[in-house]
Amino acid sequence: MIKINVLKSEKREKGKKKKAFISGETDKNLTNMFVAVMVVTVLIIAFMWYTQSKKLDHLREDIDVLTAKKNSPELKNVEKRLKELEKKQQIINKKIEIIDRLKKYRTVPVEVLDLLSKNVPDQIWFTFLNYNQGLIKINGFAFSNELVARFITNLEKTNKFMNFNLINTKKIKKSGVEFYSFSLNFKYKMTEVK
Repeated sequence: MIKINVLKSEKREKGKKKKAFISGETDKNLTNMFVAVMVVTVLIIAFMWYTQSKKLDHLREDIDVLTAKKNSPELKNVEKRLKELEKKQQIINKKIEIIDRLKKYRTVPVEVLDLLSKNVPDQIWFTFLNYNQGLIKINGFAFSNELVARFITNLEKTNKFMNFNLINTKKIKKSGVEFYSFSLNFKYKMTEVK
C-alpha cells in the first residue's frame, strides 16, 4: 500500500499560494509605480512645454518690438544720416590721402631744381621749366649743341632722371651773337618716400 503524506502537500500548496499572492501584489506595485513614473514624466513634459512656450512668446514680443523700432522713422533718419556721414568720411579720407602724398613728395620739386642747377653747365640758361608728376620740360638757350649734350650727360650720371627726349635745337643769331635754342623732355625717377 502506498502512503500519501497529505500534510506535506498542504504545506506545498500553502507556499505556492503565498508566492502567487506575493507575485500578484508585486505586479500591482509595479503597475502603480509605472503609472506614477508616467504621470511624473507627463508633468515634466508639460512643465517644459509651458516654459518653452513662455520663452517663445517673449521672443516673439521682442521680435515685434525690434521690428517696430527698425521701421520707425527715427531709425530711418539715423540710417540716412549714417550714409551721409560715411560719404563725408570717404571724402575726408581721400583728402587725407592726398595731403599725405603731398607731404611725402613735397621735397621732390626742390630736389629736382637742386639737381638741375648742380648739373647745368655754364653758358646754358632756361627760359621755361615745368615739372608735373615726374615729367620735366625745359626750354632754354646754349652757346653750343655740345653744351646741351653735356647737360644731358650730366643728368644721366645722377641716375635720378631717365627717358631723355631732345625735341629740337635751333641756331639763332641776335645782335651778332650766335646761340642755340633747345627743348628737352625727361622724367624724374620717383622713389617711394616713407
